[in-house]
Amino acid sequence: MKNRRKKTKHKRIDSRKYARINVVLGARFVIIGDNPEENMSSRMIHSETKSISVNGACLGTNVVQADGLHICSSTSGMEKNKLKIEIDLPFGSRTITPMGEVRWYDMRPGDGKYLYYMGVSFIDLSKEDKRALETVIDKERKGEKTYFNFFRDWF
Repeated sequence: MKNRRKKTKHKRIDSRKYARINVVLGARFVIIGDNPEENMSSRMIHSETKSISVNGACLGTNVVQADGLHICSSTSGMEKNKLKIEIDLPFGSRTITPMGEVRWYDMRPGDGKYLYYMGVSFIDLSKEDKRALETVIDKERKGEKTYFNFFRDWF
């Protein structure tokens, strides 16, 4: 009799420090130039979240360069530009306003509403905004009736 090993499938373990939820929230951002002396910033660019945690978010956008500024690299190429972000939490309860840095971005033509998706790490998030975001994430993960799963259950 042959010794047969039972094949097991391995689940991918999410090694992120903070819980993340996949949710679409209205968002906007302004690109802030790296040189404080020049005080450069872009116009407001509309976007949406694809997923979010208290550490960062994946944002969809159709614009990665505006008013002479790029979402990632500065004009000098030495520093990263920052993003001043606004994200609307459910039911208009609150808008959080973190500062962020783009860690990656991909062009995904034909992937839906947006041409680009970018991973943004929050580098400055107030304690109040963090608490509000943690509450939304906890409720969503527990399956409580929130804005997100209300519409998922309704349709």
